[in-house]
Amino acid sequence: LTSTSVLTISAWFKKESDGNWMSIVGKGTSDTDEEYVLMVKDDQVYFDVGDGGGPYIQRSVTIDPETWHHITAIHTRSGVSALKVYLNGVDIGGSTVGSSRTPNDNSYPVTIGSRVPSGSTYFEGQIDELRIWDDARTVTEIRDNMHKELAGDESGLVAYYKMSDGSGTSLTDNSSNSNTGTLTNMDNADWVTSQAPI
Repeated sequence: LTSTSVLTISAWFKKESDGNWMSIVGKGTSDTDEEYVLMVKDDQVYFDVGDGGGPYIQRSVTIDPETWHHITAIHTRSGVSALKVYLNGVDIGGSTVGSSRTPNDNSYPVTIGSRVPSGSTYFEGQIDELRIWDDARTVTEIRDNMHKELAGDESGLVAYYKMSDGSGTSLTDNSSNSNTGTLTNMDNADWVTSQAPI
């Protein structure tokens, strides 16, 4: 998946416990060579665009374990970078820290549930309805669509993983872009029915 100066990531997630940083989605080859990462820990959210040095936003928020939460992270750049994160449709606040950076168009893989493919900050819990856009979603769009499945052909939708369409080690991209995912340490017995409020 490629990236541009405008990026939106959204997903439902339910973490099993507190304690460790857990990646919802990342793009890169290592913790110091990445395009972006969206993580949660205890009662914190962290969204970083570019090699762990910024720009980034990190905020303390209430994230109860064993509870479904919806998260949206937005990066825009027009001269300088600006980051926004919404939890359950509400802006968590905070300011962008670090220098401006635009994610590169490159072949770095997108990783769901881990910061990078080699395994780092694994997500402990469930992730559902992951969507990646090459535009900045408005708060109205976020709230209007967070509880709905998409058609898959929406303008700006780069990748869409319903997490209910696939088998074995293959995860279907329900957008029109056919970015099929490859699952690691997964087989048919590991598929579960999500109770996310969608």
